[in-house]
Amino acid sequence: METMSDFFSRFKKEKTDEFLAIDIGTEAVKAVVFKKNPGSSDKIEISASSVVYFDKFGVISSEIEIIKKAISKAIEEIKRKYKLKTKSVVLSLPANILRGRVVFQEFCRNDSSGKIDLKEEGIINREVLEEAKKKISREIAGKDDFSAEEIHFLDFKVIEKKIDGYEISSLVGLEGSKIYFKILFTFLSKKYLSWVGEINKSFSFKNTKIINESRGVFYIVGGAERSAIEITKKGISNSSGDEAVHNFDKKITDAILFDVGGEITQIFLIKEGKLEKIEELTVGVRSFSKTLSNTLGITEEKAKFLKESYSKKELSEGTSKQIKEILEPAIKEWVAGLRDKLKDWQVLLPPTFFIFGGGSLLPDIKEILENPDLWKEVSISGNPKIELILPDFFEKVSFYDKKINNSQFTPICFLIYEQA
Repeated sequence: METMSDFFSRFKKEKTDEFLAIDIGTEAVKAVVFKKNPGSSDKIEISASSVVYFDKFGVISSEIEIIKKAISKAIEEIKRKYKLKTKSVVLSLPANILRGRVVFQEFCRNDSSGKIDLKEEGIINREVLEEAKKKISREIAGKDDFSAEEIHFLDFKVIEKKIDGYEISSLVGLEGSKIYFKILFTFLSKKYLSWVGEINKSFSFKNTKIINESRGVFYIVGGAERSAIEITKKGISNSSGDEAVHNFDKKITDAILFDVGGEITQIFLIKEGKLEKIEELTVGVRSFSKTLSNTLGITEEKAKFLKESYSKKELSEGTSKQIKEILEPAIKEWVAGLRDKLKDWQVLLPPTFFIFGGGSLLPDIKEILENPDLWKEVSISGNPKIELILPDFFEKVSFYDKKINNSQFTPICFLIYEQA
């Protein structure tokens, strides 16, 4: 009998290579239609896009209904400019719901003199996987509003595996005592897994793959070039090596990535070309809109429009100066939150910061982030240098509508690149 987990992990291929990617954030739904084009050096072509903000002020019964309404509008908007046929969907949920975590796990062999065979490798992999899951469950249950029993693990990838300090791809045939794993897990609460079922049913999606943004980041920094590790009934097993390798000319080797969303900022640490750490800051650009709303005595909707006009440099010099002065304390408070998170990591951090997401459109963010005085308490190997990641960073992605080349669409590019 097929379980709910089996249903959501199942992803059949259609005759077409076309997909609909839906990125559900905390403030809006972004959707794009994309297809893989093997005849053009495996280019990924984005054919159409839409952004729909949530209507949180109408008479709607629940949060999932708000989301479904926004998805419906996003699909309708796409259909007005593109003949959408596919029912295959790549779906992402807000970062406070669908999460990614990197776990470090060690295993010590009782007999380090003998060579590891397939049977022992299976035992090691199963034990490491279960212990790593327990570690995440303890961490999440201690901080969030759902118990360890409610966590549903979607998938995982082994980022790094070492034996006695040497990086390896397989344990079989090797000797040694201490085996070290670095594993990327993606997971969510079972409550929100049921949301995906409701979305599938409402829109008759036949094939839905849930992807966390961290999986895309994993691929960007070269993760797919390593031997892939997949879930099997026996635990973890090495893939055959046939997995497609995704290469970028532009590599991220040592950097911190900030995805600035509506109510959540995701933080990714990349060291030596490997995904090292993922966390969330529960503050995003909506706090900036609220600051404008409270200061100017206008609705939050009008404040959001004003903030966007300011970002696009559509306001007069005097008005822009006023907005800048109002936003500065709020942005500095947001940066202080980031600084405290990074300070808690207690590691030497790279000075290169990449920013993307809807919030990165604000020009003041880059200016304030580059102020070295704000980072004196954090261990950084140089003065911060800020770079914006736009969709054209992804060299295998092409798009017909130049409006898509906007940092608001960068997170969804991570999703589609991982899928393709």
